[in-house]
Amino acid sequence: MKKDGEIVTNVNLYTLQMQARLLEAMDNGAALQERTAGFDDPDGSVSFDDLLNACMASGGTSSLPAASASSAPAAAVSDAGQVSAAGSPASSCGEMRISDTGLQFVAEHEGYSATAYRGVDTQNLTIGYGHVLQPEETYSDLTQPQAMGLLKSDLSTYEDAVNREFSGTKLTQNQFDALVSFSYNLGANIWSKAPQFTSDVKNGASADVLKADFERISYCNGHQVQGLVNRRLDEFRLFEGQSV
Repeated sequence: MKKDGEIVTNVNLYTLQMQARLLEAMDNGAALQERTAGFDDPDGSVSFDDLLNACMASGGTSSLPAASASSAPAAAVSDAGQVSAAGSPASSCGEMRISDTGLQFVAEHEGYSATAYRGVDTQNLTIGYGHVLQPEETYSDLTQPQAMGLLKSDLSTYEDAVNREFSGTKLTQNQFDALVSFSYNLGANIWSKAPQFTSDVKNGASADVLKADFERISYCNGHQVQGLVNRRLDEFRLFEGQSV
């Protein structure tokens, strides 16, 4: 059985070890700043007591308390160190799904038609919110709820296409939504046809470069279409987290 003096000595030794680890972490200012981003503190700093308490609570490691939802940073940072204006925290693409805002964005830009029509490509019969009629389909008069159901079902293909192409790329929800809209309008295989655009998204290109990329892809049958120009600009604004 340990005596009281031995217990006190062990506790003191343990505390000194914790302090040593924390002081070592604090010496690395850049790393510490990155790990404390968004920490719920009025002036953005973390006290030595905060660090010590976090370290003791985690069994001796120097991990910090998780950032609270209310204090999350307003901008997302890409792997390249760039700050995204899209606002929402970036996630590694792979299993993302379009948001309600993104769904509404696509619906508004596709427009609703209860009956089949031919769009600017003239090659496909389209109904609802941009649903391309297949040979076996016999839709003749779609209600808006039916059209929205078709749109949601159709978009899963394009969500999967974006997730595959940009797997591992950090995207905000706005950026993912914009890419799904882009793909739904141009085709699930658009990424291989627009390699520069795809590369620029993956590498976190500047807003000016990405805007030019979006605007460049606004042609149909060899002619620039103003409706596509407008949509590309809106997709760029959505990608950047701007008002659309």
